[in-house]
Amino acid sequence: MLAVMATTACYDVCAWRLLPRVRLAVQDANRVATGSMMCNCLERARTPLLQEGSNGKASRRKIAGRLVEVLNDHYFKELREKHKVPEDFLESGETEALNLELPRMESTLGKGGSEQFNSSCRRYVVKTLSKDDHKALLRLAGPLVERMLHNRTLMCPIYLHFKDVATGRFFMAMRNLTEVGPWAVKYDLKGCDDDKTIELNGKPINPVRKRFYRPHMWCQCMWSPERWLYYQGKVQARSLRLGVADSHREEVVQLIKSDADWLISHNIMDYSLLVAVRRLPPEVAKNCGA
Repeated sequence: MLAVMATTACYDVCAWRLLPRVRLAVQDANRVATGSMMCNCLERARTPLLQEGSNGKASRRKIAGRLVEVLNDHYFKELREKHKVPEDFLESGETEALNLELPRMESTLGKGGSEQFNSSCRRYVVKTLSKDDHKALLRLAGPLVERMLHNRTLMCPIYLHFKDVATGRFFMAMRNLTEVGPWAVKYDLKGCDDDKTIELNGKPINPVRKRFYRPHMWCQCMWSPERWLYYQGKVQARSLRLGVADSHREEVVQLIKSDADWLISHNIMDYSLLVAVRRLPPEVAKNCGA
């Protein structure tokens, strides 16, 4: 469910969400020295990766006209039921609810190269998973859904984990947190130099990154207008300050801390806070207490 808050600056701040990439964390040197790496490895070895029914096999069904294996669905089904997500949310009658040949624009914005796809209703996003991400999601399906069901969280709901039988690719389907726009600005925040602005005034900001094989990018006099826009968006994201009521601030900070602690406890790294800001008409903002 979306966390929606109104700020004193008459903004509608939506989608305060942690978007985990579902990657296994690398233990730091101190933890390795204390032997926790061995304990974690033993714990993972005892945890079944795939838990699907009594026979341990994944069930098969059709999604977007493709035969897929649905993984750990006895967990995700509970979350779909709680959030009132229909069972055919990616396959609705004669209408193609998902096109896995047409990635959405946001696929070009990340460093990882994972493709993303919008459902036709735009309520859901389907994302490709690497093999490591797939294995991590298999391992964490139970604890993740448990947290979604019984704890307050900003983590993005995941409703389906599946494998395309024909191509062998893995996917997860999750809630589209910014379905309704337009947005004044969207930020992808990691708490480091990777913070960036990904959308400004309803238009995406394409990443133009410095690379060792682009020596001209290390001299600002050679930057294109697109590079300057991307750089200024990163500076703005790193220095972001949002005016919110003290009670709202405390709530958001505690939720972020709680989610981060949970992710750390499960050895997960590489996740972001997605912040989308929408300007409200004065009368609407006043009704929200801004």
